[in-house]
Amino acid sequence: MARWCIAAAGLSGATAFTCIPLTPMRSTSCERIPSVEQCVGKSWVITDDCLRKCVQAQCKGATVACDDFYTEAKCVPKKNGDRVAGFVIKGSQSCTSPRNEVKWCDLPLASDCRARAMVHEMAHTCGWHEGDGHGVPGNFGVDECSF
Repeated sequence: MARWCIAAAGLSGATAFTCIPLTPMRSTSCERIPSVEQCVGKSWVITDDCLRKCVQAQCKGATVACDDFYTEAKCVPKKNGDRVAGFVIKGSQSCTSPRNEVKWCDLPLASDCRARAMVHEMAHTCGWHEGDGHGVPGNFGVDECSF
C-alpha cells in the first residue's frame, strides 16, 4: 500500500517521519491514477469555491474509467503526437450537479503530473471548460507534464 510521509525536525535536531496510507481513487482497473489525497491536495489551487469543493468531492467519489473500448480509442495518440491524459463526456454538469465519471488514459506520468491532470479532468466533471481559469491546472488544455 502506498503511503504519504512527512519529515519533521524536532528540537533536538532529530528527524521524525509521519506516514499515512493513501486512499485509492475509485476506478475500473486503472493502474496509474493519483490517490484521493494527492488529487485533493492539488485542487487547493482552484480559486472558485464551488468548483474547488466539487473537485474535492469528485476526487473522493467519482469513478475513473480506463478499460472500456471508447476510452481506449480516444486515448490513442493523434497523428501529430498529441495525447490527452483523460477526458469527460460533455453534458449539463455543473459544480452543484457533476458528472460522476472521468475517462482516464492511464499514461506513465510522474506522480505530480498525474495529480494535476486528474484535478483538470475532475474540474470538467464539475462543468468547468478550457479557458475558464479559476486556477485549474492546464487551463488551456496544456500542462508542463510530458508524456
